Amino acid sequence: MAGIESESRVTKTQFEKLIAGSASDIILHKFLYLQDVQGLLTNIQRTSAQVSQVAGEFYGTLNDCAPYLYSSDETVGLRSTVGAETSLLHAHLETIFVRMRSLLDYTVKVWLEAERDEIDYSKIVKLKGKSKQYGDKGSLAMNERAGTLFVKDELIWTICSIRDRIVHDGHLDISARLYESFKRHRLVERFVLIPDMAEGRFEVFKNRSNFYGRDHKINHDMPRIYDDFFQRMLNTIGALHDLYASKKIR
Repeated sequence: MAGIESESRVTKTQFEKLIAGSASDIILHKFLYLQDVQGLLTNIQRTSAQVSQVAGEFYGTLNDCAPYLYSSDETVGLRSTVGAETSLLHAHLETIFVRMRSLLDYTVKVWLEAERDEIDYSKIVKLKGKSKQYGDKGSLAMNERAGTLFVKDELIWTICSIRDRIVHDGHLDISARLYESFKRHRLVERFVLIPDMAEGRFEVFKNRSNFYGRDHKINHDMPRIYDDFFQRMLNTIGALHDLYASKKIR
């Protein structure tokens, strides 16, 4: 596990010396490659679990936080608040989309290994998908297969657009606001707005990219995004299993 996880206290120099003494040990090289591929699968499993956990944290915070203590005469109409708890709420939201986008990268990496030709194990095998990302899916035979993550439709564009906004601009929104709606002095709704989007892309005019004319409540859309994404993930993994099984039969 050297070079993979913290349980192995081996330096890069030590590892290189160990490998240099292995000559053309085909069994060792196969085993090392197996562990590298298993590392990709582990990342998919762990990242999927993180998305589920953080989604739960997002809705838990949305429902249970108390970002502002209103007086009785303030609990009317629509109010918005900004503070530590709303910043945490938006941080959970941003993490969900960043990690979903990471899963798109991992699926391409794994599929590149599954589709590769016979491997020469007389030397250390480099992962074919080592430096590849989701944008490289065009080289896959599975590209654009219906029902999988390799179809870049509105769902995928939405995930990619939100992730890119977070990574390149620092935050999804300028102010991390939580909106609360009151009727008869009772809280009836909480929601988080994100900028207007069309076909999975943010609407932009010159320097302005945060338009809110459509009241896009991301907490309403998240369950659908989550369900659709992971259903397609299951379809993608199922197709991967079928490909592996067909190779074993041959």
